[in-house]
Amino acid sequence: MGLEEETCKYAYSYSQLAKLIELEHKQIWSLCRSSKKDVVELSTKIDQVHSLAYLNLESNFIGDSGVQVLAPALKKNPVLSVLGLKNNKIGKVGAKALATVLEVNFALNCLDLDDNSVGDTGAQALAYSLNENKTLTELYLKGNNIGNSGAIAFASAIIENESLIYLDLDSNVIKEAGAKSLLHALQENRTLTDLYINDNQVDKQSKIKLLLKRNKKVQKKAFKDAFKKGQPGQWNRAKLMVIGQGKSGKTSTIRSLFREPFDSKWNSTIGVTLTTAETTSSINSSWKKVEDGKQSYYAMEFAARVAATELSKPYEIETPEFRKKSNSSDESQGSTSSATESQSHSNSISIPSGNENLESVIDREEMLESLLVNARKSIRMQPICFSIWDLGGQTVFYSMHHLFLTRYGIYLLIFDMRELFENETVAVHYLKFWINSVNLHAPRAPVLLIGTFLEDVNTRGKLDKIEKILKVNLELGSKFTQIVHNRKDQRFFFPIDNSTSKGTDLIRGIIEMVTRDQDFMQKLVSLRWMCCLDKMLEESDSKSWISMKDVKKLAKGLKITANEEINSMLALFHELGVVMHLTATQALRDVVTLKPQWLINSLSKVIRDGRIHVLEMDSIEKAGLRKDVTKLFQHALASRDLLEYWWGKKNIEFLLDLMRQALLLSDWEFGSEKLYLIPSLAPHGSGRERTLSGNIRIPENGSVGATCIFDFSSSYLPIGVFQRLVCICVSHSGRISGSEEPILYNKWSRIRFGKKNVIYLEERDASKILLTVAKEKSASSTFVAILSMLRKINQDVMSQGLTWDVKFEMKKTEIESNNGVSKQKRSNVRTELVSYKEAKMQNLKPWFGEVDFQRSNVSDRDVHSDVDISLFLRNLEN
Repeated sequence: MGLEEETCKYAYSYSQLAKLIELEHKQIWSLCRSSKKDVVELSTKIDQVHSLAYLNLESNFIGDSGVQVLAPALKKNPVLSVLGLKNNKIGKVGAKALATVLEVNFALNCLDLDDNSVGDTGAQALAYSLNENKTLTELYLKGNNIGNSGAIAFASAIIENESLIYLDLDSNVIKEAGAKSLLHALQENRTLTDLYINDNQVDKQSKIKLLLKRNKKVQKKAFKDAFKKGQPGQWNRAKLMVIGQGKSGKTSTIRSLFREPFDSKWNSTIGVTLTTAETTSSINSSWKKVEDGKQSYYAMEFAARVAATELSKPYEIETPEFRKKSNSSDESQGSTSSATESQSHSNSISIPSGNENLESVIDREEMLESLLVNARKSIRMQPICFSIWDLGGQTVFYSMHHLFLTRYGIYLLIFDMRELFENETVAVHYLKFWINSVNLHAPRAPVLLIGTFLEDVNTRGKLDKIEKILKVNLELGSKFTQIVHNRKDQRFFFPIDNSTSKGTDLIRGIIEMVTRDQDFMQKLVSLRWMCCLDKMLEESDSKSWISMKDVKKLAKGLKITANEEINSMLALFHELGVVMHLTATQALRDVVTLKPQWLINSLSKVIRDGRIHVLEMDSIEKAGLRKDVTKLFQHALASRDLLEYWWGKKNIEFLLDLMRQALLLSDWEFGSEKLYLIPSLAPHGSGRERTLSGNIRIPENGSVGATCIFDFSSSYLPIGVFQRLVCICVSHSGRISGSEEPILYNKWSRIRFGKKNVIYLEERDASKILLTVAKEKSASSTFVAILSMLRKINQDVMSQGLTWDVKFEMKKTEIESNNGVSKQKRSNVRTELVSYKEAKMQNLKPWFGEVDFQRSNVSDRDVHSDVDISLFLRNLEN
C-alpha cells in the first residue's frame, strides 16, 4: 500500500494543511553532478517552505547521496507530515540518514520507502530510531530485501513504541524466526493495528491477524470506557491576546508565528480577529491553524487522550491460544461487560450525541485510530491549543476591548520600535495604556513586549536606547512584574522583524514555555464539561448565542446540576476564549455567546474607525441608509434601521441589550426618531466657549459653577471610562422630564439632568475627569450620582481595579489694598483643591450635607453586580 494507491492511510487528516509539491518522474540523479544540484535546491526549499506538509518524491532516483543531502533539512522541518520516497534506489546508507531524521523530527507521520533496497542494516537503523520517535504512525517498507534481522529489530521496537499503527513489510525475505519475534512483540503491544508480512517465507499470518484484531478491540473498549468513567484530564488550552497600537505589526507577528509569508499590504484589524492554533512540536516549535469545525470534537479528543493513557500502561502478556479462547467466548464476555457497565459508579456519563455519535466513531476504525494517534502524540508532546485574539489597535476599539481581556491569558504587547525614535511620547502613552489595562484585568498574566521592524533599528546602540526608554517610562522590573524577561539578549523586550522572520522562532518558543508554566494549564478539567461544550457548540450551527436556561438543560443531561459547577465551567470556557459569558449583571449572565467572532463582528460594524475601515457604501446606498451612516460617524447616533440592517431582526434585541449592559450604548430619548448613542464614536472637539484657569465656563449664566475632580493620576484612567460615564449620564438624562438634548464630544460633554440641572464633564490629561455643576444647589445630588456611576463602571467593566482620588475646588476671595490707599481695593479669587476626606469633615458646601451622606451610603448598594443598568438608573432617580 504505497502513496500511489491512496496517498498514505491518514493523508486525509492533513489534507487541509498540505501544500502539495509533485516531482514525480522528474530525473533527480544521485550520482550526476547536475542532479546533486537539483537535490540541494530541493533541500533548501524544504528548509524554507515551512507550510509544506506533504512531499511526494516517488521514482526520482534520489539514492543514498540524495537522501544525505535532504536529511539536514528534514531534521529541521517542523510541519512535514507525509514523505514519499518510493522507488528511489535508497539503500542502507540512505536508510541510516533517514533514521537520524526520525530521531529528532517530531512532525513526520508517514514515511513511504516501498520498493527500495534498505536491507537488514537499513531496517535495523530505522527500527532503532523508533525508540526515540514518538510521532511516526505509518511506515511502508514493501520490497526492500529485509530479512530476519530487520524483522527482529522492528519486533523489539514495537514493544516500546506506542505511536506506530501501520507497518508494511510485504514482499521481503522474512522467515519464521523474524515472524515469531513480531508475533511475540504484538502480545505486549496494544497500538499496532496493521502489520503486513505477505509474500514472505512465513506461516504465522493468521496468529498475527488475531492479535491485531485484539488491539482494535482493546482500543475501542478503552475509548468507550473513557466516557463511562468520566475521568478528568488536562486540556492544554490557553488564550493568546495580541495587543498594541494600530499599525504596529500585530497581525504580521501572528502570521510570522504560523511561518506565513510577510504581506506589507495586509489590512488593519477591525475589532478583534480570532484564530485557533495548535503547537505541533515542542522541539521545532511549529504552529498550525486549526480549521473551523474541529472544535466540535472536544469530548472525543479528550476521551481519546484518557484512553491513550490507559493503553500506555504495562500490558499482561497473553498467548495467541488464550486469545482464541477469549475470542470464542465474546458473547458471554459481552453480557458480563454489560452487567459491569450497569453497575459503574456515579461518574458514568451518557454517550454524547454530536455531529458523529460515539458509536459511529468507534465503528469507523480510521477515525478512531486517528483520534488515538493524535492523543498519543498529545500525551508525549503536550501540544498547546491557543485561542489567538488579535485586538484592533485603533483607539475607537479600546472601550470594547475591556470585555475581552481575561485572567487566563498570555499577552503579546506589540510596538513599532521606530515610533520610540520618531514620536516617543505617543508611543510610550500607548504602551502605558496597554500595560495598565492588562494589569487591571489580569494582574498575574505574563506579558511579552515585542518590538517590530528590527531591520530598521538593528544596531546595538538603538536597541539599548529602546531598553532605556521602556525601563524608565514603564517602570519595568518594579511596578509591572509580569513582564517576561528576554534572557537571551538580557532585555525587557524581544526585537523581531516580520519581513525576515528574524526573532520569531525565539518568541514562539518563549510563548510555549511561559504558557506551560501557568497554573491554569495544570488544572484538571472534567470530561463532562467537554461533553457539555460539544453539546453547546452543536447549537451554534443554528444559533449564535444560547440562553442560560438551555445551558442548564444540556448540563443536566450530563449530570451537571449544581449552579456553582455550571458557573465554573462557563467561566473556564470564557477565560480560554472558547465562548463568551459576561457576568457583570444578571442580564449578561443569562446568555452565552457561542460564536465570539460573530459577536465581535457584530459590534465592530458599529464601533469602528470610519476613516480607516471603509464600509460597503453601494449596498448601504441601495438600502437608503447613507444618511444614517453619516449620522453615526459624525454624531455618534445609530438609527434602529441601520442596526437592523447590519444585525438582522433576529439578533437586534439581543445585541442592543448586550451593548446597554456593557455600557457601550444608551437609548437616545431626545426627539421622535428611535436612535442610540454610541459614545466611543463621539466627534473630536469641544463645545466649550473657553477655559479659564482649568475651569469650564458655563454658557447659560456666565458663572463658573462648582467643580470637582476625579483624579486617576495615582493609577491610570483607561480609555473607555469617560465614554461609559457619558453613556450612563445620557441614559439618566433621558429618564428625567425637562432634559434637553446633550452636547457631546469625545472628551467633553454638556448634559442636563432635568430642566435646571446642567452638568459638564471633561476628560483631561488622560488622567482626570472633571465634573462641573452649573447650579450649586444641585451639586451634592449630582456628585453622588456621578460617583455611583463610576463605581458601577469599575464593578461591571474594569474588574474593580480602578482607583481615584476626589478633589473639590474651593474658591477664596482675597482683598488687596492698592498702593497702600485703603479706598482703592481689588479682589482676587484664588482656587484651592480640597481632598474628599477634608471636604467631608468640613461639610464643604455645596457638595456635602447630612442628607447626602446618607445617599452616598445607599449608592454603594446600587452598584452591586446583580444590578442591571435599567434598575441602576431607577435607583438613581429615587
